[in-house]
Amino acid sequence: YQSVDLDPRWIAQLNRFAPDPDLVVYLRVDPRVAATRRDTRGAPTEIFETNPFQRCVSARYDALLGSSPKQSAWRPSRDGSRWRYFPPGIAAILDGNQPIDVLQRRLRDLVTTFLGLSQKV
Repeated sequence: YQSVDLDPRWIAQLNRFAPDPDLVVYLRVDPRVAATRRDTRGAPTEIFETNPFQRCVSARYDALLGSSPKQSAWRPSRDGSRWRYFPPGIAAILDGNQPIDVLQRRLRDLVTTFLGLSQKV
């Protein structure tokens, strides 16, 4: 969100001492889908939730992380039953336009696989 109004190089400089993440998960949601979800939740709109701002944030994340699950390091197997790691990345891009229950299952499966836990957790 900071990079919308601030120089990304400055933000990177501020974050240079932050530890590297073990896993990055980008839930890529079309800004129009996100707007519909925000409208249906019934809560007041927050300062960063305007449609133009959200489109800009989405474009920044796409530029940084990619816009397709095919660009991700973690991918579902062809049948969708498990996750496969494709080095060297530590990022997974999930299609956030899917129904929330589907996203929840995929995220749980991804984290379970990443941590090396049994699928029956």
